[in-house]
Amino acid sequence: MRKNPRKIKRIVRYKEENPTLTLEQIGRRFKASKQYIHKVLKNQNIPTAIRVRKKKVGYCLECRTPIQTRVLSKKPICSEKCHFKYYNIKVNCAFCRILFYRKRNEIIQRYKDKRYKKYMYCTRQCYDKAQRAGQTRTSKF
Repeated sequence: MRKNPRKIKRIVRYKEENPTLTLEQIGRRFKASKQYIHKVLKNQNIPTAIRVRKKKVGYCLECRTPIQTRVLSKKPICSEKCHFKYYNIKVNCAFCRILFYRKRNEIIQRYKDKRYKKYMYCTRQCYDKAQRAGQTRTSKF
């Protein structure tokens, strides 16, 4: 490619105004290869590596507040309170109607097993009373 001083100045100015753009993106803008853009910037002593990294934003699974980290964890949760709410779910006992907590993974496993879908009990005693009352036909607690 022929050296064009005006084009080189425009490339340099564009890179300085947009430091987060890659060489490929700049090349597309000026219809040049990324190798040419790299060569031009190196000759002008302008760094070609991207200095500014955008932080990834995730949202808390419970309260939906934004969480900014470099690398998001598998399940982003903002606080201990949200952690407890997410992993411990309130459910009603099918027999005595009392609210109690069950672990999230226990509930998921129960719903996968078709026998346990309908009823959930707070204690073994409630399960036994429901058995005697004829509320449940399926097997164990």
